Amino acid sequence: MFICIYKEKGKYVAHSTSDKNDFENDFSTQKIKHDAKSLASKKIDADTKFSILFYEFTISMMNYLELLPLVASFTPAISLSLQEKVISEFVMSNGTVLEDEENRTVVRLDGDSEYGLAELLENFSALKTTGQQIPKMLLIGAVSSYEFHVANLMRCIFEMNPRLMRDSEKEVKIHEILTMGDIEDFKKYVLEKEIDHIMRQSAHEQIKWLESSLSIDSIQKSYKDYSILMEIFERRNLFAHSDGVVNKQYINNLKKFSHPDFEKLQIGGHLSAKPKYFNASLRTVAEFGVKLIQICWRKAAKSENENADDMLGNFCLELINRGEYQLSSKLLEFATAMRGKKSEMRRRMDIVNLANCYRLMGDSKKSEKTLNAEEWSITSDDFKLCVAAVRGDVSEAVRVMKRIGSEGDIEASTYEGWPVFRGLQTEKEFCQAFEEIFGREFSPRNSEPKSIIGAIIRLSSVIDASEKIDTVALQPKAVVSKTSGSPEDIFS
Repeated sequence: MFICIYKEKGKYVAHSTSDKNDFENDFSTQKIKHDAKSLASKKIDADTKFSILFYEFTISMMNYLELLPLVASFTPAISLSLQEKVISEFVMSNGTVLEDEENRTVVRLDGDSEYGLAELLENFSALKTTGQQIPKMLLIGAVSSYEFHVANLMRCIFEMNPRLMRDSEKEVKIHEILTMGDIEDFKKYVLEKEIDHIMRQSAHEQIKWLESSLSIDSIQKSYKDYSILMEIFERRNLFAHSDGVVNKQYINNLKKFSHPDFEKLQIGGHLSAKPKYFNASLRTVAEFGVKLIQICWRKAAKSENENADDMLGNFCLELINRGEYQLSSKLLEFATAMRGKKSEMRRRMDIVNLANCYRLMGDSKKSEKTLNAEEWSITSDDFKLCVAAVRGDVSEAVRVMKRIGSEGDIEASTYEGWPVFRGLQTEKEFCQAFEEIFGREFSPRNSEPKSIIGAIIRLSSVIDASEKIDTVALQPKAVVSKTSGSPEDIFS
């Protein structure tokens, strides 16, 4: 691989990668070339639109899961840090030092300096208010991204099933028809008008439309966190239209969906988006969105089930890589309980990854129970090795490693990078076996979950300590799920 880092006035501004050293001289030209190449490589037809939609949604949610909590958490810290720094500099420059001790300095301000400090404090009060608004705006953005992809999901469904368009009862005015170039323009106009009408309704009504269009059983009944999901959408509406002030409609809607907290609310109360709520909401939206697209995809394009299985499994593995164990376990429980034909390899891969999720969350009993429900003696050495690794059976893992050898399907980089081997990376016997097989020292990739937050935290280690913002609270932590057993239906 080749990497070209582009500069502007001596500063690094962008980069591009390529298998060949064929970069353009400036980044704008390189970007046009890259975009054209990417577009040409994507054949978008009826058979691939769902896979592209799923990919784009998962990438969007992955970015939100990592970046938004970071921004939401940094904002108050930056505001406080900036406030204290500016106030200290103003006071020291405009006052008289009375006491200067190791842990405090007392300064007297007179005359105009007092008014100057009062003005500063007033400005910082406004900054604090702005800092409190940013998490609200970010939640609005995350929900809007979900809605954007739901609209695209509906677009795919309409195009796969033209009958839905013929059954539409929307009225079109004559002068609107006359402005159309041809019948295709007219179809697109009606399609967008129909989708716009559906998307202007509540999230609940949008889901009801999907149920009706694809003959899906009640999602509200089968998704156990439905009331929590609806509260997120309702709170987003409050943030967008009333700055989070509770109204009667919000309370009535929570009551309608049997939300456990609706009785605690009072009209006129003020809702926020504190870190705990904010992070949980992002994961709920991501979980539900993935499940919704998967179910609709399988209903609308049954021939693509294998592709849907693989993309769901690969996304869950990427979540494990990034330390999102609880979200990954929920989606893997969904995947393993999915009805319908599935390749044996994919089915077993999902089971191993699910068991590994439980282990990484600290629930070894649940991990072992998941593995014991299957017969592994009849599987290939690849599966036997992974199962032994998840179980923490070092001796068995080493025996299978040596049997596979250096020419097998599992390469050295796999042992060093796959999350199933995280529990063995500190085991002396495992490391020695690796060295015997591959003739070099075992060098695992960072055993900590990879993430943007983690990268920023590692980068911050080179910054002078006096300039750092405390990032300990921002590090992703696996949350152990308290639920047990497999889902009873598609949305549990």
